Amino acid sequence: MVLYQTPFQSYLLEVMDPITLTIITLFVLATGGATTAVVRRQKRARRLLRLRENLRARRPFGDQRLSIFDIFWDLGASDFALELLAHHQLLPEDDETEVFGAWSRLEDLIEQYGGYEGFLEDSLEAIQEFFEEHQRVGHRRRLPGLTGAARRVIPIPRRLESDSSPSTAEPASAPAPAPPSAAGIRERREARTGGRSLGLKPEMRHEEVDLDNLGKLKPLDILQSVLDGNIGDRIEQWWKMRRLRQLRDELDDALVALYQFYADTARRNPDFYAPLYDAHQRWRDEVSRLRFTSRRRPWSNTAFELAADVLFELAIDLAEHIAKRAYDTTYYTIENIHNRARNDDRAMAGYLVYLNRHAFFAGRHPGYADHARKVEYATQRVREEVIRLRNE
Repeated sequence: MVLYQTPFQSYLLEVMDPITLTIITLFVLATGGATTAVVRRQKRARRLLRLRENLRARRPFGDQRLSIFDIFWDLGASDFALELLAHHQLLPEDDETEVFGAWSRLEDLIEQYGGYEGFLEDSLEAIQEFFEEHQRVGHRRRLPGLTGAARRVIPIPRRLESDSSPSTAEPASAPAPAPPSAAGIRERREARTGGRSLGLKPEMRHEEVDLDNLGKLKPLDILQSVLDGNIGDRIEQWWKMRRLRQLRDELDDALVALYQFYADTARRNPDFYAPLYDAHQRWRDEVSRLRFTSRRRPWSNTAFELAADVLFELAIDLAEHIAKRAYDTTYYTIENIHNRARNDDRAMAGYLVYLNRHAFFAGRHPGYADHARKVEYATQRVREEVIRLRNE
């Protein structure tokens, strides 16, 4: 059989030697192989992106919203958690049908266990026999850290419309804190990345009084009183608050003494701040564990290989975020205390120390207890005086 050749093909065969033809052939094959690899990588990237969206997507289960990643995270983010999810067929690929199927099976499981908490508790008991390393970081949905504040406030019981007349009303005592409800516990658990969004707040059972403005009579207030013709009432009000100003000064002295105790203790102990960054370090260790497992990939060649890669990638991102938040919260609170002291506002610095007294001193420097009691006693006296003046 004789193949027909064009004049140009005949010319090429005549002028090109076999080596040149071999090089051209290899180049074409290599280029085609590279193009195929690029296409495969793009296809894999698209699948991973779809999986990432599907595994992070939340849907309502009862009175809470959950995603597959939430369950993986709550189970400890380990290869054991992957096996358990795969056992329950909760690890979908990028197909939308598989995602809805996983959600349907999860809903059935939650109903069988009487709620998500029951399913989670039973699953963790099964995992703990083999895996306990993830417990070192503590509660996986509660971000630890110090507490900051922009101003000094004390809670005063809110006065209601039905209260007795001012002449007969007695100072009300602060309401006892209500026990945490199931909904409140779930809300705290949902705040695993550091807290809920600062949106609308429920109505508080108390009102906050700014200590720095107690008993002050500003020049603009005096001018307004002159214009309104009630300067006498304003002066009488200022006079009645003289005891409140005295009690506030005593509270300031107690806060300054607490700050001084903090500063002296930190100065005498070079490792004073090290335990405060323990949460940050534990979450950094968790990041290292997740990275090591992700590189080892014990789930290779399994049906849920891509889903496992995505879940560990999401877990690493979240653990790094929590570690950074834990560090930043501690660092900026400590720096805020120091900045207040440098700006000669040691009462506010002492107030911040008081808010974080247990984190700073508990179990290490018991001498803080006396200073804390003095602050609490002085605060209570200010609170009682504010209530008395309000009733008048």
